[in-house]
Amino acid sequence: MLWLASAGGQPRRELAQRDEAAAPDRVQLLEDYLRRYPSGYFSELAQLELDRALALRGEKKIQITSQEGNPFTQGSAFTRIANVGDTYTYRELDMRTMAERRTYTVIVIQVTETEVIHNTPLVTDLLGNQRRDRNGYSYSPNQFVPQEFAIGKRWRTRFDIIDRRGRHT
Repeated sequence: MLWLASAGGQPRRELAQRDEAAAPDRVQLLEDYLRRYPSGYFSELAQLELDRALALRGEKKIQITSQEGNPFTQGSAFTRIANVGDTYTYRELDMRTMAERRTYTVIVIQVTETEVIHNTPLVTDLLGNQRRDRNGYSYSPNQFVPQEFAIGKRWRTRFDIIDRRGRHT
């Protein structure tokens, strides 16, 4: 699976739970992982894979309808799968002065089974988490961008960054 990466401690235990699986066992293993680690280091990525695996079986994802006045249904759930031609503009700010350092725009040129490739060295996973950046750094699977926003929801991430020379930073 794309989100499997080398890691120590708790992430290593989670990874041991989630070994590569044959297609028929994939749904069961993803469900088992999510039951055991509902807020784990790879839970957002596992949920995305589970949703996609179930969709391939023809199952539809349950859509929760927001109820007025209920704070627990105010989140939004979505799967960010970009389309070729989509553009994203990024503004880099100095956090002390809030002055804009630079602005750049990227264009989606290809969407694969696991990645979104842009017209720059920027590559993200399907949720928008960086895999490679403009400066030549590679990132192990991470979940900065959650699949779902909701009041009280928590998520965490842990990942490795590798520079152009192959050194861990």
